Amino acid sequence: MQIEADKEVTKITSSWGTVKGRVERYNNHGDSKIFWLYTALGTTVKCKLQDDFVEMYVSSVGRNISVTGMLKHRSNEPMPYECTVEIIEIHEQDDQLPELQIGMFPDITEGESIDQAIQKFRDEWE
Repeated sequence: MQIEADKEVTKITSSWGTVKGRVERYNNHGDSKIFWLYTALGTTVKCKLQDDFVEMYVSSVGRNISVTGMLKHRSNEPMPYECTVEIIEIHEQDDQLPELQIGMFPDITEGESIDQAIQKFRDEWE
């Protein structure tokens, strides 16, 4: 019975998917083409690269990226532990992203707060 439980705990599954994180550690010695992606959940994903991506990978070090490819998962783990990378998407630096302004939708409400816009719509219904 214990043997079956051990097999289930160490079960590895593969699926196609995308993981987002920050590249901070890599290995480019010899034939190794590996980097580690640090996710927002604090886990690391070992990413294996193809020759086509080496130049793009070098420019992604220290940046936020998404990698898409074949992901390997261990049983009962929410994040994959490895990815064979097929696509790399480099995102803007955090300080370059648009600022979220809660309650303001200037393109929809013409600069009014959402509360003001809803009240205006309700007044028109009466």
